[in-house]
Amino acid sequence: MTEKNKENLDGCDVEINEEDATADEELPPAAGGVDVEQKNEH
Repeated sequence: MTEKNKENLDGCDVEINEEDATADEELPPAAGGVDVEQKNEH
């Protein structure tokens, strides 16, 4: 990676080592999300 690219880093450009990755089973459950309001138009 060049010095110029360090300021414009895209997640797709990051190299990930499998040894450093957290296994799915070790991750906490997701929280939050998007609430959708249901409109009842009767």
